[in-house]
Amino acid sequence: MDKLGKKSEFIHIIQKSENIKIVELIGEGGYGSVYSAKNNGNICAIKFQCIDINDKQKQKMVTKECLISKSLMHKNIIKTYSIRHNNIPFKNESFVLYSIYMEKGLYQNLNVFYNYFKNCNLMKLTLNQENFLYLQKPNSLLISYYANQLIDGFKFLFESNLVHRDIKLDNIICCSNFILKFCDFGLVKNVKKEEQYFHLIKSTWSYQHPDVYKNMQIKLKDAFKSDYFSFGVIMYYLLFNSYLFPKEHRNIMNYDLCIDDIKKGKEKINNSIKQNFIDKELGEFTSNLLNEKIGNITDIKTMADNEYLNNQRSRINKIKNINQTLEIKFFVEFYKKENSNKRRIKYRL
Repeated sequence: MDKLGKKSEFIHIIQKSENIKIVELIGEGGYGSVYSAKNNGNICAIKFQCIDINDKQKQKMVTKECLISKSLMHKNIIKTYSIRHNNIPFKNESFVLYSIYMEKGLYQNLNVFYNYFKNCNLMKLTLNQENFLYLQKPNSLLISYYANQLIDGFKFLFESNLVHRDIKLDNIICCSNFILKFCDFGLVKNVKKEEQYFHLIKSTWSYQHPDVYKNMQIKLKDAFKSDYFSFGVIMYYLLFNSYLFPKEHRNIMNYDLCIDDIKKGKEKINNSIKQNFIDKELGEFTSNLLNEKIGNITDIKTMADNEYLNNQRSRINKIKNINQTLEIKFFVEFYKKENSNKRRIKYRL
């Protein structure tokens, strides 16, 4: 994108070539830029990636991401509607502009409480929300609702033999009714059963298991567990509103230091359970994802069979049958009733 010059010129080229109307920028990074847009009157999100026409390897990678994204059909995977690519000349150079049309999260329910959550991922949703997840202690019902959805998404990826390899808050879109969806499959890798080892990749440091920097490959049977460790980091963040790895450690990439951070994080979980700050079962579930040895991390079957989370799922399903829209107000009020300091209120569903 930088090669294209000013952003206004880039947007002009996009709108002219794709016959769309750009509404606003949602996010950008090394992967490209994502905009909300109107396409034939319909609101969608469009991810744009501009690649030098001579960079065939990168074009191949982007094409792979596009094809995989479009093939994935699941309620917890972002929908990809269509993919287009055009050759664009610019200042005596030529580029290939890839346009990936995806569904865009709607946040009208969240806007009742947070009018700045117009286009947000799970990262933005968890920021500055002391009055949301952290009224007195973490909202176990809502966190369980999140956890079950991510487990459903991981189960689908497992059955599709795909490892995401870049699971993080930024790559989880929060749609209306608190529906979470995985997005950004630029680093996804297919697990080939005939191979003995699975190659890891350095992506977002603060979500990766230390083995990524020590070995760069793990046994094939543990391939999916690199994603599950990242899931554990997300769960830790939802419970404590802080990262497992301290900010000052994120660029050091020291194996022993990372292992020490994991141990400290698990100790914090255990202490929080003893102090009744977090539910015991939710804490233990998170702790099992944050194992120092990647081979010992909880597998998808064990996650899916977790009795506590399945019970929470049943409770939420009953709520949804009563209230068709799972609004934030309901979660907050339900939480206040269950955790009142004055008296314990029984809420019958």
